[in-house]
Amino acid sequence: MRDLKLPQFEAGAQLAWPPHRPIDWSSVAPVARHPGADWASEREERARATRADQKRVIAHYDSMTRAQEKREAAEAQKRGNCPGAVA
Repeated sequence: MRDLKLPQFEAGAQLAWPPHRPIDWSSVAPVARHPGADWASEREERARATRADQKRVIAHYDSMTRAQEKREAAEAQKRGNCPGAVA
């Protein structure tokens, strides 16, 4: 009974059963666009952007490390401890 199809006599080639169900496009996975013939330059552009972002993240963490080391050195000096000395 799964393959039962009834013709709709007044509409010609349309079927009366099963009823037409429109496609729910929200359930269809989006298809990424293809860059076309210029795919190599787009790939290089993405690689450049990734490298720039990586350099930005590295610089951020380096500055955070320097600031933390500076704070720790100031706290050690305030306490009168020498950096690297064992108490």
